[in-house]
Amino acid sequence: MATVFPFLWTSPVIQLTIPPVEQQTEYWSCGPNAAARLLRFYGHPVTYSQLKAAVVPLFAVPPRLRNPLTNEWAAVRTGVPPRQLQQLLSRWEGDRIRLSHRNDFSQLQALLNRRTPAIALIRVGTLRLSTTYQSPLLHWVVVSGIDPQNQQITYVDTDGQSRTTAIAAFQQQWHFQVEHPLLRTVLTTQQVIPGTLIWRDRP
Repeated sequence: MATVFPFLWTSPVIQLTIPPVEQQTEYWSCGPNAAARLLRFYGHPVTYSQLKAAVVPLFAVPPRLRNPLTNEWAAVRTGVPPRQLQQLLSRWEGDRIRLSHRNDFSQLQALLNRRTPAIALIRVGTLRLSTTYQSPLLHWVVVSGIDPQNQQITYVDTDGQSRTTAIAAFQQQWHFQVEHPLLRTVLTTQQVIPGTLIWRDRP
């Protein structure tokens, strides 16, 4: 049985228009792509390529990891952590950029009701590193709409497509689980935490 969120029934349908940017071209760069879309919503004439180039010095996740099987180092880009993405957006929006973790759905709904899009970190799959070890595949998207009566939410993906999904399904992706305790600890130190949102606060 589908989960129903009764507090949504009195809320209006919100559909925000997020300006287009280039599609994501590198697997690690969903963060700069989503950031470019948010900044363009607020009138900044930025490009995805521009933000992708700007974010490289901000990486906090090690760009090189040692393969335990071969003892060799490999270049890895694991994506832009929340704090670094906030810092990137702040180059254009200053201290109006907010970052918050472990939000519940009412907080996201409140932003949309104020016609404020938000960048959300969601789980889109699983990366199996071995037969016993797996890592969540996480992805930044721009949440742009909500349909309370039909219990649906809309977000703009980094390929430029607007996707609509059930609120309950989105909740599972947004409040993702990290099964391995060591990996959970590592991600938490980078503020990669379920229920993460980044948005521009009102002036």
